Amino acid sequence: MRLAPPRRPRVGITAEERRVDLSVLVEDCVVVAQQYAHAVWDAGGMPVILPVLTPDDADEIVAELDGLLLTGGGDVEPGIYGEQWHDATYGVVGERDAFEIALVRAVVRLQRPALGICRGLQLLNVAHGGTLDRHVSTDQIEHWQPGFAPAHAVTIAEGSRLGEIYGAGERLVNSFHHQAAQTLGERLCVTAVSTDGTIEALEATNVDSWLVGVQWHPERPWRKTSADLPLFEALVAEARRSRQDSHRDGTDDGRRTA
Repeated sequence: MRLAPPRRPRVGITAEERRVDLSVLVEDCVVVAQQYAHAVWDAGGMPVILPVLTPDDADEIVAELDGLLLTGGGDVEPGIYGEQWHDATYGVVGERDAFEIALVRAVVRLQRPALGICRGLQLLNVAHGGTLDRHVSTDQIEHWQPGFAPAHAVTIAEGSRLGEIYGAGERLVNSFHHQAAQTLGERLCVTAVSTDGTIEALEATNVDSWLVGVQWHPERPWRKTSADLPLFEALVAEARRSRQDSHRDGTDDGRRTA
C-alpha cells in the first residue's frame, strides 16, 4: 500500500480586490500576481490565496495557516504611521491595510513565519510601529525600474537570516518601488541596504520569530535563474516546522491555540 505524500504546508498569500471586466459582466475579483503562488508551490508549499476580510478574522485565518506571504501592491495609508499623504501616494486601500496589519499581529501571536515582499516589507514595518519614506529619492539609484531586471546592488548583513539564505555581502536585485521603511518598528532590525542607504531588507530581532521582509521582488525572476527560489524554500521550511510544532502541541490539522 502506497503512503500518501506529506501534506504541503499551507502558505497564505495576501491579495487585493479589483473590479475586473470579464466581458460578460464586471465583477469585484480577488487578484494576486500568479508568480507568488508559483514560487510557493515550487518551493514545496501549498499556496492559499487570501481575500481582504475583516481584521477580526485574522486570528482564525492564521490559525489555519502554516505561514504567510505579504505581497506587493499600492501604498500603505500614511495616516496609520502619522504622516500626511504625499503627491506620489497611490493605490491606498484602507480595508487591505487594516486586514494585513491584523494578519501580521496574529502571525506574531501564533508564531507563524512570514515573508513580506516590497509593500509587504513596508507593511511589516508599519505593523510594528515603524514609519515609511513616502517617496524615496532616485538621485543616486533608480528604485522605480519596471521590467524587474537587476537594477542595483544591496549589501546583506552577515549573521542574518537573509545572509544564511543568500550569503552575506553584495547581491544584485531588481527594484520597483517608490516607498521604503524609514523609522524601524519595534523588534525589527535592518539586514540589507542599498548604496544610497535605502533599507532593502528587515527581520525580527527575536531569534525564535521568522519574519523577513525584502524590498525587491524575488518572485519575478526566479523561474529564469532559480537564484531567488531559496528565499521561498526557507519560508516553506519554516512553515513546515510550524506545522510540526503545532502537532507536538497537541492541536489538530496544523491548528494551534493562542
